[in-house]
Amino acid sequence: MREKRIRHDADPEEWDIKGLDVNLHNVIPQLQLPSEKECQSMSQKELKHLLKERGVKAYENKEAEFPEAEQLREVERVKDSELEYTTNGYSIALDAVLDIAGNTDQFIMNKLYNYENPRESYKDMWYGVLINTELQDFKRRVPNKEIIAQKNERKDFVYHVGGYDDCTEALVILCMGMEQVDVNQQKYMLFKLEKGKIQDGLVTITMPDEQGSYDLTGWIIKNPFSEEKTEINSVSDTWRFTINVT
Repeated sequence: MREKRIRHDADPEEWDIKGLDVNLHNVIPQLQLPSEKECQSMSQKELKHLLKERGVKAYENKEAEFPEAEQLREVERVKDSELEYTTNGYSIALDAVLDIAGNTDQFIMNKLYNYENPRESYKDMWYGVLINTELQDFKRRVPNKEIIAQKNERKDFVYHVGGYDDCTEALVILCMGMEQVDVNQQKYMLFKLEKGKIQDGLVTITMPDEQGSYDLTGWIIKNPFSEEKTEINSVSDTWRFTINVT
């Protein structure tokens, strides 16, 4: 969901319901959005919960059209394989529990690890997080759609993080196959940022011990330990790509 269309700090009357409708139908065409009047009578949390329930139901209904559930998965894979470029798009949104404390039942406010020591810091008009395999020149390019790795291989990737004008530190979490993975032998990477500057460096990830195709995805959280907390803290994602482990 594009939370900027239904910001928690805005009145429901100011929400961009029509824009949200178009955005969601691009992802889940079968999803039925409540009327604008119904949406405005809900809190952001209630609306998100309702959309999640309806999204799951719409996907289950689509899945029921196939004799076997795996056939739908195959259609999705074929459709995705036809693309010549990487994409962040998935057919349905999922909630994920991301562990930054080593214990998902414990919420922490203190920093567990040291800041990353970047290779370089530079100015640019870009902001966010990007992971790729440009180990030679550290160029900030969209990653290749697929790469190959060996089982249990310790593989290096390049990160580009920052570019924000409103953020002094950021936390980056990576997942493979929707499972959180350790990065540089810790649960997350923590960066101390300069205004408008981007940092780059290396991150090492141990590949799974089973063959298969794994999507590498990542998220960045701005000012994760700020005392000015809201009910919902938005995150930004990196370009995802597939690692074929052989």
